[in-house]
Amino acid sequence: MSLTRVAAMLIYGTLSATASATEWIVDNDHSRLGFVASYDGVGFETRFERFNFRIRFDTQQPEEGVFDAVVEVNSVNSRSADRDEAMLGLEWFNAKQFPQARFASTGLRQIGAGVFEVTGRLAVKGITRAIVIPIAWSQTDHGARLTGKTTLRRTDYQIGIGEWESDPIIGFEVEIIVDLQLKRMD
Repeated sequence: MSLTRVAAMLIYGTLSATASATEWIVDNDHSRLGFVASYDGVGFETRFERFNFRIRFDTQQPEEGVFDAVVEVNSVNSRSADRDEAMLGLEWFNAKQFPQARFASTGLRQIGAGVFEVTGRLAVKGITRAIVIPIAWSQTDHGARLTGKTTLRRTDYQIGIGEWESDPIIGFEVEIIVDLQLKRMD
């Protein structure tokens, strides 16, 4: 077999593998992206109302997957107008200067039946750090569901600066929650 033929087969195989991954659209009405934080030891749930995902995934080739997200920070909703207003301020999210948070996957691998690990870079307030999110993936003929959780330290992203940087009344650990209902892109 000629070297040209072998190269052509390798290129075709690579393109076929990449092309076979399914593109998914998030059903925002039935999905949740948010976090659980705590105030004085009591947890409170928060969600972002506006976010966009780019998801390309095939369980047979998870390493080819892409999970990227852009979150509109000013869409934060903790069911408390006062708390939401404070979170958007300079000491917390500083949403005026940093209106979006971003996640870009850098790798995916299967770690169990229907369970995968997404490695990526999370950028909040101009600070980018590597994170890992274990996710569960379930798929039907009509769509898929992706759920995942990971815990971050808010001070790693300068969320809670000034007096809040060392004040434990606002918990330092924040649990990120992802629960997405997905449809195949037509």
